[in-house]
Amino acid sequence: MPISGETTVTVPTRDDGRDEPDGSVTLTVLADDGYNVDPTMGSGTATVRDNGLPTITASIADATAREGNDLEFVVTLSRTSAYPVEVYYATMPIGTAQAFSDYTSASSIVTFNAGDTWKLVRIPTRSDGVSEGTEEMFVDLSGVAEVIPPASRLGQPEYRNGKIGRQRGKGTISDSAVTRPTVVSIVSRVGLQGQLGARTLEGETAQFHIVAYPAPSSPITVNIGVTEDGSWGPLTTVPTPPVTVSGSTTHFQIISTDDSTAEPSGRITATVEAGTGYVVGPQPSAYFEMWDDDNYVPTLPLRQGQQAPPQQQQQPSCTVQFPANAATVAEVTGWRDEHPGNAVHVARWNRVLVALGVDVGDPNVTPITLAESRANENVHSSHRWGRVTAALEAIAAQCPDVPAGQPELSIAAGSGITEGGTASFTITASPAPASPITVHMGVGESGDFGAVGAGTVQVSGATTTYTITTLDDTTDEPDGTVTAVLHGGDGYTVGSPSSASVAVADNDAPGTTPEVSITGGSGITEGGTATFTITASPAPTGPITVNIGVSESGSFGAAGAATVVVSGATTSYTIATTDDSADEADGSVTATLQSGQGYTVSSSQGSASVAVADNDAAATSGVSLPGTAEAPLSNGVVTVARPSGWTGSGRIQFGGGSKARDKSSFTTLQIANVNDDTFEVTWASRTAGTQQLTLEWQPMAGDTWQPSDGGAQDPRVLTIEDPSSTATPTPEVSITAGSGITEGGTASFTITASPAPADPITVNVGVSQSGDFGASGAATVQVSGATTSYTIATTDDGNDEADGSVTATLQSGNGYTVSSSNGAATVAVADNDVPEVNVTGAAGGTEGGNVTFTLTANPAPASSLPVNVTITASGDYGVSTGSRVETIPTGGSLTVTIATTDDNVDEPDGSVTLTLNGGQGYTVGSLSTETAQVLDNDEPTQQQQQQPPPTPEVSITGGSGITEGGTATFTITASPSPTSPITVNVGVSQSGDFGASGAATVVVSGATASYTISTTDDSADEADGSVTATLQSGQGYTVSSSQGAATVNVADNDVPEVSIAPGGGITEGGTATFTITASPAPAGPITVNVGVSQSGDFGASGASTVTLSGTSASYTISTTDDTADEADG
Repeated sequence: MPISGETTVTVPTRDDGRDEPDGSVTLTVLADDGYNVDPTMGSGTATVRDNGLPTITASIADATAREGNDLEFVVTLSRTSAYPVEVYYATMPIGTAQAFSDYTSASSIVTFNAGDTWKLVRIPTRSDGVSEGTEEMFVDLSGVAEVIPPASRLGQPEYRNGKIGRQRGKGTISDSAVTRPTVVSIVSRVGLQGQLGARTLEGETAQFHIVAYPAPSSPITVNIGVTEDGSWGPLTTVPTPPVTVSGSTTHFQIISTDDSTAEPSGRITATVEAGTGYVVGPQPSAYFEMWDDDNYVPTLPLRQGQQAPPQQQQQPSCTVQFPANAATVAEVTGWRDEHPGNAVHVARWNRVLVALGVDVGDPNVTPITLAESRANENVHSSHRWGRVTAALEAIAAQCPDVPAGQPELSIAAGSGITEGGTASFTITASPAPASPITVHMGVGESGDFGAVGAGTVQVSGATTTYTITTLDDTTDEPDGTVTAVLHGGDGYTVGSPSSASVAVADNDAPGTTPEVSITGGSGITEGGTATFTITASPAPTGPITVNIGVSESGSFGAAGAATVVVSGATTSYTIATTDDSADEADGSVTATLQSGQGYTVSSSQGSASVAVADNDAAATSGVSLPGTAEAPLSNGVVTVARPSGWTGSGRIQFGGGSKARDKSSFTTLQIANVNDDTFEVTWASRTAGTQQLTLEWQPMAGDTWQPSDGGAQDPRVLTIEDPSSTATPTPEVSITAGSGITEGGTASFTITASPAPADPITVNVGVSQSGDFGASGAATVQVSGATTSYTIATTDDGNDEADGSVTATLQSGNGYTVSSSNGAATVAVADNDVPEVNVTGAAGGTEGGNVTFTLTANPAPASSLPVNVTITASGDYGVSTGSRVETIPTGGSLTVTIATTDDNVDEPDGSVTLTLNGGQGYTVGSLSTETAQVLDNDEPTQQQQQQPPPTPEVSITGGSGITEGGTATFTITASPSPTSPITVNVGVSQSGDFGASGAATVVVSGATASYTISTTDDSADEADGSVTATLQSGQGYTVSSSQGAATVNVADNDVPEVSIAPGGGITEGGTATFTITASPAPAGPITVNVGVSQSGDFGASGASTVTLSGTSASYTISTTDDTADEADG
């Protein structure tokens, strides 16, 4: 300390490049001999503002190409980086397009140079000459990292992990030429003071970068929307939107306005909006963090007894007795003059000097107010602001004639309202303004209540009322709030609270689940379309999918969709029929509503039928005379073809006399149903055995026969025989189910007819489902033999839902009966959409408080999802560590809260880390671990100050397992965090042959550091193995005795390809030899399935499987030596 009694202490800070909350540095004077420490001024705190950039985010767009051309996927970054950025991508084995045959699979890294914001990933497609329509494939992003070069030639680069926005891009491959749309995205370009990033001061220019790919063939006009969080306007966009885009990149600027109002940081956001000639890309918006440049004024203490100079301009002079903890003019002036080239810095200090009565030479400078100083004292936790406040309090108390500064405004909420009412707020001005001031307002809401409020309000007294109106709708919705926000402006400052919310209660009765019913339309003729009307009561608030089953009475080829979307009170549904040429009885088609989600089925109108009329004339058939027919002894009917000469006026009769033949063997013998083509011979009973009847034509001139008409003509004999005892019985049909499937697959069923029908029969089938799998199957199936296959297709959606089933039900029809015990069969359908779980949003705090993490599941789980996590901690803050289970609700998000303990021990800051572990029902995403900082709040004792910092103990944990060719990730933890970077030695080993390699050292600067081991994707089939990272001893740290090594499992991805080659020819009765070859040789024995067939009849037989333990194995088929002469085979 010099004899002047003052000295400056400089505390350097480290620029780590990370985006993190603002912090502070506190300097404390420790007691010692030769001086005393002021009990009220023994420490001071300076705020450290973070200048790190927001986490970089990578997204991928969809792509379209004609087969034979490249699919070009656009990968964009949310901002530029001062370092290279690596984005990891891979093609996925899903979609209708097939790897190798339709496109080239890939797994690689796309590298962005410093300053780049977009790159292309090209996936070649193959032209196979086959007409196969449009096919789809997918590319996924799996990781993103900024690569920060090492500080020295021998050092290792640091990989700073980013985030993934739109993870999956869809590639559409077309047989015919396609026109690729221009995809437009946007990123922020230049940040604070020309640095790369996305942060700027109010009054400066935010520059945005539009990316259009492919570049438009002619200029397109892109619509740009601009929004702000805070009050940074008026905003000027150059050029004025819409922006004309002629090439792949275009720039535009948003210029903000620099005011003098202190306000929280906020954002300016630019968004690409839909328009003509382009589609909105995967990065539709970008933003700049806006920093306020007002109200950040450090201060120094003034000494007791100093006289304040006259107030600036018209202020009268006033002598003030300042307390010991008040600020002095000389010290404040010194602080102002430290940075004379920084206009913002100088302006802040001048406001403090004017408040202390100094004429700074600029009459437009407004004095800082007591309210502002108090607010800064609370926000910045600095003793300097306390001293400024002490000085201003002394002036206010001892100089009551000095006019007050600008009024400070706050706002309070009134009572809650019901939707449709008006919310009231009270704005308080302290002190009341001397003349009316215009206050800028903002309006927000939680819910959908149509909140409307004025953008400004006149404040002319101590209190003013502000109102927000709401709308009374008819929609049942959760209760919410409306919020009024005070924005900065001229002539006032915004105090606390700056916003207030009024509760809004919904007044609409809860909606009821719609009940669906169905009615049939008018009858149709076969070949027409039957129409039905589905009614939902009440009408659904959003679209619902209703399941429907289709059946028929008759054989009309009825077909209808298995589901229909109902969006309003009524919806039409149709069943198509087929116009055949078969004469058949009239029938009907029936639509039956089936249960599902979001509705109930009417108990009285759950099905409806529409009549179907046959339009085919009866074919001429019957026994030709003379002829023979089989007929029963009782209730016999024989249809006889009418001879061509038996036309005109006359009648058909039985012959009499000698022609009566066996007529007496029948009772109630009649001729009936005479028409132009046929007639029938019927009887009540007859004698067993072969009987003969004579039929003849009797002409008539009038209504009755007369002798003049002549005798009977053209007698013909009908021979009737007893029925054959070998008549074929009616088949009974039954159905059995195949194996379970995964959604998107096809369920198989087997229909069995017993006995097999002599001729094909048409069997009616109904389709239903448990769940929502888009089940569809044919309404009929032709059965020609003993068994027939039947299938139901399902749809692969993206929703996580409960497993379900699809059911095929045999329905009655002509020519068969349905089994009473096996008339329906069900195939289980497994959902394949497993949520991906990530951990984000780690929020730290001071010891004694809580740290939080956010777990997200996408898609949201169908039911509560237990997730395995591990909690680790650095430091001694009473954190409950170890493995635990957290349950994510169906909403898809969960906040995990970890408590810490507030002790009295000064110790290094620590951290709490949450790591996601694998489990059932979910996968772990790329954001598998997050760390929240825990700040110590205790001052060190003198003894602690004299002690060297403790030596960190380093430990290591492994990440999730990988497939060969992937990169294994490990987390190195140092406890406590090193006070300066340490270099940790690491050894790499492996179980198996995966070409494992990793850096020999890693620099640990904080509580945790990442470490990776890369592997090689070879073509050799081998056993699964692992890679291990082992921490080795070195300087500046010790190695944990229990966690000094960690292992990550590595799965082999090579499957042998087997082929077969024949040996020499043989003679029947010999054994044919084949050689089965595997390439590469399997890591262990594999069982190969073999089928045996023959051309000819040689009694060929062979084993159905063969075990292959090496590169090749022999396989034999034996034949039989018979005595039949036959062709070679």
